[in-house]
Amino acid sequence: MRRLLIFAYAFDETSQVFSHQIGVIQSLTQHFDQVVVIAAKVGEKELQTYSSDPHSKNRIIIIQVDLSRVSSQFRTLQKYLSLILFLRKLSFDAVFYFMTETSVVLFGTFFKVRRIRQVLWYAHAHKSLRLIIASLFVDLICSSTEGSMPLKSKKIRLIGQMVDEKMFQYSPKILSKDLTLIHYGRFDKSKNIGILIQVVQELLALNLEVRLRVIGSPSNQSSDSYQKQIIETYGKTISTGRVEILPACLRSQLSLHLEKSDIFLHAFHGSLDKSLVEATLVGVPVVTLNQEYLREFGPWYKTSDRNSVDLLEFLVHEVLTVVSMDISSLHAELLRRYKIALENHSLSNWNVKMKNLLLNSKIA
Repeated sequence: MRRLLIFAYAFDETSQVFSHQIGVIQSLTQHFDQVVVIAAKVGEKELQTYSSDPHSKNRIIIIQVDLSRVSSQFRTLQKYLSLILFLRKLSFDAVFYFMTETSVVLFGTFFKVRRIRQVLWYAHAHKSLRLIIASLFVDLICSSTEGSMPLKSKKIRLIGQMVDEKMFQYSPKILSKDLTLIHYGRFDKSKNIGILIQVVQELLALNLEVRLRVIGSPSNQSSDSYQKQIIETYGKTISTGRVEILPACLRSQLSLHLEKSDIFLHAFHGSLDKSLVEATLVGVPVVTLNQEYLREFGPWYKTSDRNSVDLLEFLVHEVLTVVSMDISSLHAELLRRYKIALENHSLSNWNVKMKNLLLNSKIA
């Protein structure tokens, strides 16, 4: 029996950050007879759908263990040892750490001694000590893009994002006269929601009919304070209904929101967000400050020196450029971007690459 072990943060469709991991894990089952998932958080629906019996012959086995949230060191050690005893009873062809470098630190030696192939997926610009330690144990470290991988190593493989093209299907539309801009993701300071609202204010001052829908919830207490600050600072614009702030929704609903929108607005400076690829796959024009997206897909506003334009001005010009394009030119550009996203960041292509890496063969 070919068996894969996966350490994941969450196996929960209601998770704002990790709901996509369910689809990714399901896609990997086509290459293995059984996938055992160890996750700190498992949703109620997932607990009912998948087997939690370690001896079950189901394709997916879910084991909920959170070693970081046990009240005493003794109980933590007990859980760790019981998990080791369980893992000793099963044979695995590979271990996949899904953004769980801490799990590599805890279990890397165990699997290295047993000579089981270990692959870590890490897509974050932060170079943590845990990542550095984890790199000593794993065979490969995979990431989406160069900006998502802070380490330099021969073990690094960049294989693109894993966005389900079946969930985010291409359906470009004609722009509405009353433009609906959309942004979704964690309501964190790094997302620069204030700049997005300023873009709306600038466009309104130019007599454009425009509204912005922001979908996302704060991820911690600091982000909660940031959201309150944004609502207080831009209360007047929000009260007019031109800016709407909504809580996070299920991942399955995101494509519906995109299909009702004219432009995806984004101001995060870090690594390539999945949301940018999702909007591109649907055929929604993406206006962003994200340098990784701009390098790969290009800007709308063609200027010889973008560095001379401030961030707010750049976003406003990007929106105005999209709005001014004739429908055939706009759709031709959307199709070009869609093809890039499909080739470089679709779940189906990512799945094949990851399967080959997990099974120690070359990428086709």
